[in-house]
Amino acid sequence: MRHAFHLPRGRCRCPAAPVQDAMAVSGRGPGQRRTLEKQAFLALPPRLSIERSPPDLYREVGPLVAVLAGLGAWRVSAVRRASDEVGAEYASAPWCSVRMVASALLLASLTVLSCVAVRSNMVELLSGQEPFLERVILVLHIVYETLPLSIPLLHLPAAADLALYFNNWVRLQSSWHWVTGSPLRLESGRRARTVSAVIVVYSVLSPVYHQRVSRHMPMWKLPIYPVTVALAIVLGSLWHALNTEVVATSVKLRALFHQRRTSRRGLTGDAVRGYCMLWLRLRALTQELGGAWGAVILHALVTMMVMAMTSVFGLLSALQHGLWRRVISTIASVVWGVALIFWICGQAHLAARSVRMPIHPVSREMLLELLTMPLRTLNDETSVEVMRFVQVLSFKPVRVNLKGFVVATRELSVASAATITTYIVVLAQLALTISAGLAKPSPESHDVTPSNRSG
Repeated sequence: MRHAFHLPRGRCRCPAAPVQDAMAVSGRGPGQRRTLEKQAFLALPPRLSIERSPPDLYREVGPLVAVLAGLGAWRVSAVRRASDEVGAEYASAPWCSVRMVASALLLASLTVLSCVAVRSNMVELLSGQEPFLERVILVLHIVYETLPLSIPLLHLPAAADLALYFNNWVRLQSSWHWVTGSPLRLESGRRARTVSAVIVVYSVLSPVYHQRVSRHMPMWKLPIYPVTVALAIVLGSLWHALNTEVVATSVKLRALFHQRRTSRRGLTGDAVRGYCMLWLRLRALTQELGGAWGAVILHALVTMMVMAMTSVFGLLSALQHGLWRRVISTIASVVWGVALIFWICGQAHLAARSVRMPIHPVSREMLLELLTMPLRTLNDETSVEVMRFVQVLSFKPVRVNLKGFVVATRELSVASAATITTYIVVLAQLALTISAGLAKPSPESHDVTPSNRSG
């Protein structure tokens, strides 16, 4: 595994012939040039391969695959290609696997469910037999039923960072095995995968149930609301699972560092440099994960606010005008929307806390352990690497970028409720204005022909 990293700057003692050969083929095609660059990189001596890995050699997971993997909370595995002589590891997620098929089926079934719901409302809206207010409520239902489809699409802003996370995690596994001698496996996400499988079955059976059993049932659209809730649960479960894995890995790294320091072998310059590299990669994984899912949480919260706002407005309009046929569905919409807002705000708060709180004590413990080491018993190279590790731990703390959710608290739900109330008042005023304009008689009806009083 020692080949899977980049050589440090300023310490190149290896023969530069393979690199020069790779640079000399710049006039060739991109595929041939990249192949020669890989061969030149893998031909470097293993002693120098301890820093960062080259960015263009191991990006095998693309954004679209990351979206599907994020939907199903699947683990992206590491594989070895037979064409590589040394056996380099790559992150991969094959399209023909059962995991990718299940995620694609989830996305397709949710699309079918939303399209069937929108088609049912559009047919009723274009029939022209409904009064004006009920047509307005139908439009609100169409907006509400198309919003759940946007939840999987919310993975798109995080696709690049999520793909980077998956690829860098495979590199971290290779680095971990090289430094510690033990494998590192990703075991989290089982609960998210279970919920995802339930969603696939439920979303497929809902349209079938509508077509075969409850074709004339007016409230058949209600299954779309639990699907929305389950999708949000998958999103939060995956976010929390990946965060927990990073935090658990940092705690494991601290324990292995303490075990190596107190062992008979002691610390060497290469060992300290390796643990410092693992810590830097863990911090990079935390930042990439925060940047990816911060955007998803933000967009999901905005989506749920729109859903709750339209649902409350539709419920008030239905109660005011006695449209009891729409009351049950709008009540369900209000309950799901408000519950999701509180749930997403709570998940954002817990996710930010789970990343910030455990990692900083681990860094402080490692910093204290490094500062209490007797440097006089170490050689010069090990002392220099220890001081560099101290600098990394003390001056570069772990920062989590959550698109404004770094200090997310449960007060965010109160602010969301205030925003929803404001927009409901605006919509109510608009509805009253439209109703008053429709109820007002036209000026032509007041024109009275003057009578001939002379007769």
